[in-house]
Amino acid sequence: MLTWFSSSPSQLALLVGHEEGECVSPGVGGPTHGTSRRAALTPAQSWSPRNLYNLIARSATPFLAGQTSFTKTSLTMYQQRWRSKRLLRGYHGDWIPETRFRRWFLPTHLPSYAPHPSARRGKQQGSALDDPVPPVASLFLREVERRLDVVVFRCCFAHSAYHSRSLIVHGKVHVNGQAVTDPNTLLDEGDLISVEPESVPMLNKHVAKRVQQDRESRAPKAPDAPPASEAAPESSSEQAPQEAAPQESAPDAQAADAEAPAPEAPPANAEAPPANAETPAAAADAPAQAPKAEDTLPPGVLPFNLPPFAAPFLFIPPYLDVSFRTCSAIYLRHPTLTSHLVRNRDQAPGSKQPRAQRVYQSDIPTPYPAGGEMYGLAWEFYVRNAPRVRGDERRTKVEGRYGRKGFASARAWERDRRRVAIRRGWGRKRRLSLPSSPLESGAKTAQSPDGSLLLARAESHALHVWEVMDQALTWRRTFRSPTPVLDVEWFAYPAATDDEVPHWCFAVSSRDVPVRLVDARTGATKSTYAIVNHVEEYLAPMALAFSSDGARLFGGLANAVVVYPLATSGVNRHMALDLAPDDAYGQRGLVSALAPGRAPRAYDEENGGYPLEILAVGTYAGTIGLYVTDAHWLASAAERCYTESGAPPRHGAEHAVPAERVCLGGWRLAEGHGVVQLAWHPVHRNLLVVAARRTAHLFVYDTSYLYGMAEPFRFDRLPPSDPSLIAKLERPALHTHQRFWFDMDERGDYLVAGDEHGHIRVWDWETILEHTSATPVAPAAEWHAHAVPAEATAAVWQWHAPRHRQETTPKEGETVPI
Repeated sequence: MLTWFSSSPSQLALLVGHEEGECVSPGVGGPTHGTSRRAALTPAQSWSPRNLYNLIARSATPFLAGQTSFTKTSLTMYQQRWRSKRLLRGYHGDWIPETRFRRWFLPTHLPSYAPHPSARRGKQQGSALDDPVPPVASLFLREVERRLDVVVFRCCFAHSAYHSRSLIVHGKVHVNGQAVTDPNTLLDEGDLISVEPESVPMLNKHVAKRVQQDRESRAPKAPDAPPASEAAPESSSEQAPQEAAPQESAPDAQAADAEAPAPEAPPANAEAPPANAETPAAAADAPAQAPKAEDTLPPGVLPFNLPPFAAPFLFIPPYLDVSFRTCSAIYLRHPTLTSHLVRNRDQAPGSKQPRAQRVYQSDIPTPYPAGGEMYGLAWEFYVRNAPRVRGDERRTKVEGRYGRKGFASARAWERDRRRVAIRRGWGRKRRLSLPSSPLESGAKTAQSPDGSLLLARAESHALHVWEVMDQALTWRRTFRSPTPVLDVEWFAYPAATDDEVPHWCFAVSSRDVPVRLVDARTGATKSTYAIVNHVEEYLAPMALAFSSDGARLFGGLANAVVVYPLATSGVNRHMALDLAPDDAYGQRGLVSALAPGRAPRAYDEENGGYPLEILAVGTYAGTIGLYVTDAHWLASAAERCYTESGAPPRHGAEHAVPAERVCLGGWRLAEGHGVVQLAWHPVHRNLLVVAARRTAHLFVYDTSYLYGMAEPFRFDRLPPSDPSLIAKLERPALHTHQRFWFDMDERGDYLVAGDEHGHIRVWDWETILEHTSATPVAPAAEWHAHAVPAEATAAVWQWHAPRHRQETTPKEGETVPI
């Protein structure tokens, strides 16, 4: 009941009426949350009658209502922002400390909201300034509305946000079927919240008993009946006050509960009650003798008792779908803005259609106008005073690194990695200040097919392109990558250009970004090939290799080899060769080396009798496999795989091929801790050279002995006397984890490799093929990389000159590179 104070009509007071009509003035004290709230009359998330008084006072009292209107004010801009922040934070999560709110619940930026496109306006239909502005500033509090304790209160399962926190802490609330005891939990779209019905205050049996006892104790009792001799002689003057007494108690009876109404006086012209009728005293005692409410309910039905003055708070936000029958709710979406058209009956001047105005609404429940100035001023306060403290970035970082929510944690990790990559310079438009001649330690180098360009992969996530001219290197360009570069591979054919200078392209694979085909001279990205897995993260191949015809690009993943068609770029347009379809067998491990080649004995009769294209695959687990990667074979195997299994392909591919169907041979290295490099001999296509980590040898295999193995997909170790291992080349690299590569000339005459001591070793292939003993093959020449003696250089030049028909010899003391 509302009434005005007689002493001060400008102040509004709410009289809280109980069942017997007792009134309590809130002027004595406000909510029990502290002295500051009683003095400021700040609304809170509660159904308390005192909180209802604060709401009405904030909107009806001129002095308090003027504090939220800044149209005419003498406050400074900082004072306006501070007051707006104080009032809004008093309602939205006043139990959250300010520092924690800034770190975890303050967004980085407000969401962009594009209004619905309206019809074209005429000159007489007004300007765009007349349209209402969407209340976007109110959405900076939507992270607070995602909290579990706030959502339970919004679902009307608790009479205050503080009580909902108590329900969550005691394990009475379940999210997606699991009990959650952290009130700070943020809900995602589609989460199911359920509350135990016995814990809801309106359905609790103990609360119902206390309410019943309170009603019985507050029920009006009839006075003791006077003796008959004293009651008979009553004057007519005493009957007038007795008849007026029920009329005075009528306001109190309206405030009392409907289940225990106050007795009313009978009309004056009513007949006398019969002798056997109940007396007023007996009627007053009737509620006490009546059966209790919970005793008359059917089995399994809980009593329902709504708190007084709860009607203004009984509403459900549009982003929640609540089922009171099951005490559950679904968090449909995050709070946002909605709009609808309101058409006026009065037509606009000069138009035949009735003018329609678009009205915006915010999903966030608030006691203050969502489109007012308070939200904008509060957001300006936080932007100015907390520019580097943002909650969404911190939550994403913590969830991605330490979360245990499966896919949600994986997506958070991917978003955090993308943010770090952008911060480190990926996608930066301004040019980087690079040195004219970068001097960095290179991890791997690769020369273009024509030998005019040299690509060096540095440890600083950079790729340096050098031009080879007149036995000298000239730096041309540097490519920066936001993440470590995993592998690079030159394309075998030049790009078609108008100028005479050939443009060579190379493929680069970097962590957490798609594979790119880049022009080495201009730096332009020709195409990208991305792999996105089931948790929406990019998969980068550890090894790259182009097919012999240049139509496909192979990439090595964990337990799989992907095949990119160069003509089709985009996301997940590849085919996957599943190396480990079952946990029991297969070539498991991270693919670290790829070497495409041709099988000398296997011919495809359907395609004109050409040798089949095969692919040698090496892993860090020390296994090597030979697979048929001919396009016709893979296409037919992929169709059979898809029709037989019916399951979705793995590794994000459109089609998956079980590697067992196209496997020609497989084995495991006898020594070493992982394959580093694989290469086929340029002339003898059955010879495969293998380099491994932490081993003292290079291995040369004759794969013609391995074709047609009994169980090629088991990857067992070969015996020491196996005829397929024709030679071991001594190359010390046993005491380091570094990866050492080797190289062969295009004619297949020499093989060059380095060791852990900085020495360069050269082997002659004639010596390797003629070697028959079990001892390692010694190098034909060896020298230190930074101290080349003249006699060693002259000796190497003499080996190289007859094969390439060079007539000149170097002068004494002149160093000539091989």
